[in-house]
This record gives sequence, C-alpha cells and structure tokens, in this order.
Amino acid sequence: MKVEDYELLVALHRAGTVKGAAEKLMISQPAISQRLKQIEQNWGMEFFVRTPRQLMITPAGEKVVNHGEEMLKKEAELRDELAALKGEVAGTLSIGVSSVIGQYVLPSLLERYIENYPKVQLHLTTGLSQEIRKNLLNFHVAIIRGDKIKTQLCHHFMNDKLFLIEKAGSRNGGGQLRPLIVFEGDESLQSSLSKWLIEHNQVKFSQIIKVDQIGTCKQLMKKGIGSAILPESAIVDLADDGYNRQSLRIGDKPLSRDTWVTYSKEATALPQVEAFLKLLEEINI
Repeated sequence: MKVEDYELLVALHRAGTVKGAAEKLMISQPAISQRLKQIEQNWGMEFFVRTPRQLMITPAGEKVVNHGEEMLKKEAELRDELAALKGEVAGTLSIGVSSVIGQYVLPSLLERYIENYPKVQLHLTTGLSQEIRKNLLNFHVAIIRGDKIKTQLCHHFMNDKLFLIEKAGSRNGGGQLRPLIVFEGDESLQSSLSKWLIEHNQVKFSQIIKVDQIGTCKQLMKKGIGSAILPESAIVDLADDGYNRQSLRIGDKPLSRDTWVTYSKEATALPQVEAFLKLLEEINI
C-alpha cells in the first residue's frame, strides 16, 4: 500500500467523515470516496461502514489504520534523519500548542519560520494544555500553559497576566448585575479562577457563561454582553479607551499563566527543531 493510501485511511478514521478527511487532505469528497473504494477492492474487504452521519471503522480497518499510523510515523522519522544527514533544515516539524498561544502568539512565529525554512512540513495541533501534555510523544516541541514538564527539557517562554475586562459604557445603570464570561481552560486555570472568585466575593455577577473557545469569550465581551476573564496576550489589540480592565490578583500577587516550551533531548538533534527553538529564543515576550 502507498503512503498516500495510509494517509487517506488514517485521515478518514480521525475525521470520522468523508467531508472531514477531504478538508484535512484538501482533496474533493468524490475523489476520497473513489480512492477508498479502490483500496477496499484491492484488499477484498471493507475498512469502513458508511452511515448517513459518519464512517464506522471495521475490525479489519482498525488493523490497517494502526499499521498505517506506524508506517507514517516511520516515514516521517526517516525523512527527518535524511534531512539531518544532509545538514539542511527540512523534514517535518510537529508542534503541540495551547489553544491560547496557537491563536494569539504562534501565527506570527510560524510566518517567520516558514519564510526562513520553506522546505519544512508543519504538523500543528492546538488544544487544552492538559490534552497536549497527554500526547507529548507525538510532538517534537510543545508549548503549554501551567506547570512545567519535569520529564523533558523545558524553558520558560512567557508569563501571561489575567484581566477582568468589559466594554466601556456597557454596564447598565441602577446597579444591575452583568454576566461573567469565561472560556474553557485546563484544571490549573479553573482552580485559579475559582480561588479569585472566592476571594473577591464582593464582585457580583448575574451569572457565569462558559464557552469553549477564547475567541468566543472575547467576541461576546466586545459586544457588551458581559465582563470576561482574558489573558493579556488576547487583549493587546484592544484600545485602552474602549475597555475597562482590571488585573486579577489573589492576595497581593497578580494572577497569571506561565507558558513553557518543552521538548526531548533527542528532538534537538533535528535541524528543523533546532531552528524553531532558536526562533523562540529570539522572541522577546
């Protein structure tokens, strides 16, 4: 089976739909369906059962997809090793990044990196830091929030203060309470916010609205729907005169989120990883 066939089967399994796999691979849905049909015909068995809403993998499909994931991993490792032998910055760079960093910090970094090293293929995963932590072995480099990783090389990247912020003039008269909007974060963030709310119980809100994305939290606040708790990195683009902001503190200490860059010693032998780490060191945040 070709590498492209393994990529197709793995993408179908992870996406769960032909549409999702097509978007991931940037191939039309009819082309995806035709290739899957040809692969299954060559093997003489079905790897997926089609339903109106999703693809369900068969036992045979599980075996082939698991094998395919191993083959793709070995293919990427081989490319990295060959690139290292040639001494050029190429191969694959796999990065796992906290969603906050992925949205507000990483884009400009990757723009510079791609411009300098166009031969590198980027594999980027964003999500909650606790999910990135669980899958560290899948990444050459991870950028996470909260506590540092003790089992890998790790250095401090940035400290991101948290703010209570609302649109100026959005608070109604008569002392009417407004909602507090918070975005989903890892356990350490939720614990810190709970401590702040307990310590500042004199600050009242009509309700707490929880959303799954920091971008949604920010947009709701910008529309004047309520106050929001946001990190400094997410509000640097907001005009000072358009918003009221208050630094969150517990006792006399500002509440903030430490961000760490973590990687294995073995990964630093790869030119593309070394180049990325060097770029991170040059960034002054």
